Amino acid sequence: MITISLNGEEVTLSNDINLYDFLREKFSFKMSFAVALNGEFVSKSKYKRIGINPGDEIEVVSAHPGG
Repeated sequence: MITISLNGEEVTLSNDINLYDFLREKFSFKMSFAVALNGEFVSKSKYKRIGINPGDEIEVVSAHPGG
């Protein structure tokens, strides 16, 4: 098991997983969002190639209309 941070909250994963599969489990790809891994923006084209490691910090933000 590995432990990471998702939007400031601790999350434990039972197995190795790539960023794409993790995001697919947690979020709807119907909505638009941006992802930062350890403080760096990650483009959608790289999600499937990036593995999640113990201690990683993932931030997911989405735009909300109305300011």
